[in-house]
Amino acid sequence: MNIIKANINVLTELHDLVQILDDNQYAKELEVFSGSTIGMHTRHILEFYLCLFQQYRDGTISYDKRIRDINLAIDTEYTLDAIKRIKTSIENCHIDKDLTLIGSIDGSSDASFVMKTNIGRELFYNLEHSIHHMALIKIGVYVIDSEIKISDSFGVAPSTLRYKKDKNTL
Repeated sequence: MNIIKANINVLTELHDLVQILDDNQYAKELEVFSGSTIGMHTRHILEFYLCLFQQYRDGTISYDKRIRDINLAIDTEYTLDAIKRIKTSIENCHIDKDLTLIGSIDGSSDASFVMKTNIGRELFYNLEHSIHHMALIKIGVYVIDSEIKISDSFGVAPSTLRYKKDKNTL
């Protein structure tokens, strides 16, 4: 499997989950999330992808400058459309395109870093970032409705899936 297909698969899992939630479940503040919501975690995932594809043509990426779109946190139909657009962008990208990544390294100052990267590396980052937040989303779904069926692989790192398969513990 390549990095494009891996990202598409993870976003498809996210799409499938969002599709079965209603807007109230999606935007419900949860104590386990310190008042955050499934929608907020989903928005966070998607904004990193959207940022990447909105900025990559200029050759410089700064996830700090992502647009924080509240609709991605409250409106499931809007979110499903965004996931479809992101998947199309991933399918049409050139993974070897060189980029410069700029990011903050200290919340109390303007300190930042600059480094060379490329679309493939940033897709790998976004994949890992997505899986991490999907693990949290999975917890939120169980809090909202433990009857909602989520795949065992949802929010689980590929290396963990391989490890469990090798140990027959999945």
